[in-house]
Amino acid sequence: MKLSGGSLIWRLRSTEVFSSPCASLCALGEYLRQQEFFAPLYNEVHIAQKTAQHDPIDKLLEVLICALRGAPTVYEINTLVRPYPEVWQAFGLHSCAEQSTVADTLNACTQDNVAQFRAVNDQLFRQYGQTMSQVQSQSCVILEIDLFGLPTGATAEQAVKGYFPRKRTRRGHQLVRVTNPQTNEVLGHWLFPGTMTSAAVFKETAQAIEHLLQLTATTRAHVLWRLDAGFGTDANINWALWRSYQLLVKGFSGKRAAKLARSVQQWTKAPSVDYTERDVGRILPPIRYGRRTAQWSVRVPFKQDYKYATLITTLDDTGANVVHQYDLRAGLENQAGGDMRGLGLGKRKKKRWPAQQLMMLIVQLAHNLLVWQNTWVQQPTLTAQEQHIIKEHGIYRIIHQRLNVDGKVSRKGAKVTQIELNPLHPSATLVQKGFQALLTPFGTRVILGQI
Repeated sequence: MKLSGGSLIWRLRSTEVFSSPCASLCALGEYLRQQEFFAPLYNEVHIAQKTAQHDPIDKLLEVLICALRGAPTVYEINTLVRPYPEVWQAFGLHSCAEQSTVADTLNACTQDNVAQFRAVNDQLFRQYGQTMSQVQSQSCVILEIDLFGLPTGATAEQAVKGYFPRKRTRRGHQLVRVTNPQTNEVLGHWLFPGTMTSAAVFKETAQAIEHLLQLTATTRAHVLWRLDAGFGTDANINWALWRSYQLLVKGFSGKRAAKLARSVQQWTKAPSVDYTERDVGRILPPIRYGRRTAQWSVRVPFKQDYKYATLITTLDDTGANVVHQYDLRAGLENQAGGDMRGLGLGKRKKKRWPAQQLMMLIVQLAHNLLVWQNTWVQQPTLTAQEQHIIKEHGIYRIIHQRLNVDGKVSRKGAKVTQIELNPLHPSATLVQKGFQALLTPFGTRVILGQI
């Protein structure tokens, strides 16, 4: 609807009040707008598409807002974002495009736009990421990498038959995901055709992480790669050792693991929550690699015999502790499951290859944004129990509990002046304390409503 000059001036001077199903998300959007968080996106990403009414970058932000609302598909912009102007206005948008228009913009993106968006992700990560602080202080940084199969339609670009658990006849893509389990940040998403294997992507991915974290020979020595068997080829192990990395990796070959287990002279118990019995023993003599390593054989009862695995590590620790450290890698799959449920990671499918890559990068940005806001709202006014709740909340619970607190949003012109949260919502007090301290310097009040 086109406003006359008088109507526009009236709206700028008057206060509008919206009843919002996600007033807490508006608080996050207002903080990001005041911080000019998305300025690099507008400055660095240039999509060659004619702008009739809506800016192409605004449409990409709509996809991000839709993800933060917990919607797994683009078409839900029409039902979860567009009808609520207080939400997209809080993020700095002047209008909200219809979902088909957003889809057209995604399809208009090229590989250059993918590279530009990735560069913006990297820039924001260096500015806000906690992993960068770890690297700069030369603390131990644990990195995990995994390959996830994403089944797609047969007509999608780069969709070929590959390994997809329980879907052997499907076509799709492979998503490489690198995370830091200490901070829960995602360092990168890279999409490959469905036939790509874990062993083939490790070196390329590690080099991209070196560029992102600006690692040197000195700082690489403080980075521990925790890898599963798919990445544990001799070539990958030697390459990582020659690059001065620390390693904890499961060996690639099961047959080789069974053969090496014969050299174990003494087995000890390695407690596990998954198996009633599990033993670990040191392999002597060890396989020779590019640097000195400790190698441990792990056996688990299987039918009338054992199943074996080999752990190769630079860590100087007991066998039981090494096995326990490797067990912690299960958190990677739990985190990915949280993104699947909360951000629709596995359901965001586009036919065009650049569009699909952009969708994965938007999910990466959404994930990190939710992790960073966890640190932003950690205010001294919170009790120890409330701080513990914030740390324990995963992506799904952040989206569906803390960012879905309903209430009233008051605006004056482009600025949110007050957010009144529903006091009956279980997360209202927690959200109010966190965002009040963040938004007070910008003149925005976050309060609890009256019962």
